[in-house]
Amino acid sequence: MTFAAWRRFFEALSERSPTVIVFEDLQWADDGLLDFVDELVDRVTGVPLLVVCNARPELLERRPGWGGGKRSALTISLAPLSDEDTARLVGALVDRAVLPAAEQTVLLQRAGGNPLFAEEYARMLVDGAPSAGVPETLQGVVAARIDGLPSGGKEVLQQAAVLGKVFWSDALAALSGLDEWMLDDQLHALERKEFVRREHRSAVAGASQYVFVHVLVRDGAYGQMPRAARANAHLRVADWIDSLPPDRAEDRAEMLAHHLVRTVEFGRAARMDVTTVVPRAAHALRKAGDRSWSLGAPGAALELYERARVLDPAEADDPYLLFRFGRALAYIRGEGDSELERTTAALAEIDPATAAEAELLRGEIVWQRGGEQDASFAHFERAAEAVANLPASRQKLFVVSQVARFLTLAGRIREGLELADAAIEMAENLGDDELLADSLNTRGVARVHIGDRGWVDDMERSLALALETKSWRAGRAYINLASSLLLNAGELVRSEKLMRDGLRFAQDLGIGLAVRWCHGNLAECLFHLGRWDEALTFAELELEESEGHYMRPICWRYRALIRLARGDTRGALEDIDASSRQSHAVRDPQELVPALAFRVFCLARTGNTRAAAEDLAELRELLENAEETELGPSIVLLALGLAELGRSDELVEPNRPEGDDPWPGVARAIAQGHPETAAAKLQEMGAKSLEANVRLLAARNLSAEGRNAEAEAHLTQALAFYRGVGATAAVREGEALLAAAS
Repeated sequence: MTFAAWRRFFEALSERSPTVIVFEDLQWADDGLLDFVDELVDRVTGVPLLVVCNARPELLERRPGWGGGKRSALTISLAPLSDEDTARLVGALVDRAVLPAAEQTVLLQRAGGNPLFAEEYARMLVDGAPSAGVPETLQGVVAARIDGLPSGGKEVLQQAAVLGKVFWSDALAALSGLDEWMLDDQLHALERKEFVRREHRSAVAGASQYVFVHVLVRDGAYGQMPRAARANAHLRVADWIDSLPPDRAEDRAEMLAHHLVRTVEFGRAARMDVTTVVPRAAHALRKAGDRSWSLGAPGAALELYERARVLDPAEADDPYLLFRFGRALAYIRGEGDSELERTTAALAEIDPATAAEAELLRGEIVWQRGGEQDASFAHFERAAEAVANLPASRQKLFVVSQVARFLTLAGRIREGLELADAAIEMAENLGDDELLADSLNTRGVARVHIGDRGWVDDMERSLALALETKSWRAGRAYINLASSLLLNAGELVRSEKLMRDGLRFAQDLGIGLAVRWCHGNLAECLFHLGRWDEALTFAELELEESEGHYMRPICWRYRALIRLARGDTRGALEDIDASSRQSHAVRDPQELVPALAFRVFCLARTGNTRAAAEDLAELRELLENAEETELGPSIVLLALGLAELGRSDELVEPNRPEGDDPWPGVARAIAQGHPETAAAKLQEMGAKSLEANVRLLAARNLSAEGRNAEAEAHLTQALAFYRGVGATAAVREGEALLAAAS
């Protein structure tokens, strides 16, 4: 979420005026920052923004493809300085034309053209170090410079290093024990010797901000401190942070945790007694995790909670930490059932609201893995019962809103809609915009099923609110809006854009489950847009995962369609069977109905008319008994399958108002014997794959009527598409029809 906010900030800044952003020494950056910079230039477009990065070659050894393959990127590789240039640089810095020949020879050999080595060596000479003996490494040069400092200056530099590459005078004063004037003199001396630099502006009111001139200087000073000294220094910093006014304590939570954890690590390495610090450090990690969770960064929160449990095993059994850890595991990895089960057992009597949250999340884990619906609802019902008589609270709102969501997903639309309305009212009364956004999303999904066009307003408001409140649940809002636009409005291009935005959002926050939802939905959308290889890439990303997931059947289905058109009949039928098995296990109508429609089509196309008829009968019974459900593009495949079976008059339509959904109209045109009309509608929507399929049907019908010229026109368009996507079996079929029509 933090990186997403920075991206929006840079974009807004560039809209106002041309902007240049400079990232220095990226070889030191962590993977998260590298990913952010790499994606920044791709995602911020249409504004005057220049991003300049510098790094040593080690960056490309670690990340060979970083920054490559971009249309608007230029990479300039700088060669090492020549010996002549290195000598000239050193001479200019020390104000001496030449060094003694032997010393210069060794310097040039060891510098290897590295200007930083030359600069640090020159500073060492300027500081008054003896000119005899050139350190072998850059780190050695830096260490020699630090060793040349007076003891007071060296101690202040080391204390500053404990604070980090950037530090402030108030923290350093508390750590060093020096008064304001003495500290200012020491810092001025260090600045004059080019160890640190004072910034013109400070992020902390009433304190001066300093930065080490290079991270190697900071690391060199820090590395010279004995472990015990480091442990004691970090503890003093932690004590100072704890002494600050409590109004901003949350903002300092992760900083406090860092210093306490370092105290424990270095203290243990130095065989110090850190018994009293361990629980304090674990508690600080927990608070830092809470802060990350509140800022919409569940991935960071999970890491902090996990570290708290590892650091202090006594903390690991605390039911509230178990709950936080299990909740983060549930949303990030689809795991955490054991932790949440223990939470429920520990808190059922003393804190039923938190126990109910944990119970509900256990049900979601089962659901997300594609498990049986009954097993999920056993958890949901226990959670709902636990909060039924409790007063309104955020925890009760969470349970009510999520039960509404899963009732809707299970096809119990009226129950889900009623509960979603109750959750919306409760959220508005509590002023909880985050769960209001989630509840609006659920109501939007329910409205989709009953053909109420108000779903668009609900879902768009849900996404806007989720982004405004910096909620990680915005990932769900992206997914549901994008998939509804595809399934119910046929807006494929907008659906793809929103889904890609959702994917990047989920990746930024490390929400693995949401990433998998996006992969499945993009496989579906890209298939319909006619980009089969991209669709396969996303489908197979999901299918390669070891853990089950709700999106797997969708990925199997669309891979089956591609395999069938490319002549891999056996692979297609294996995929469609795998999809059918899992969809039957889930027993969710919004999943099972499309699964049966796909299966009817694939079985009809491969000549298994008996099995296709059995699935058609099951589909009809399911639709007759379902409250409301949707078929989306699968109703077109059903119509095509029925045409193959010669049973077009048996088209089964969902029991819901049509609204603005274009797919039933397309299916109806096919069933009524007007595939050319259906193809024209699909062409308007950009649904290239289904359009090509329908044009083959139109060509067969027109040829049978002796209208060969019209048949050829449809075949020409269909074959152009199928050749482009490598659909060899479909090409053979089209060419045979073309030969017959000629």
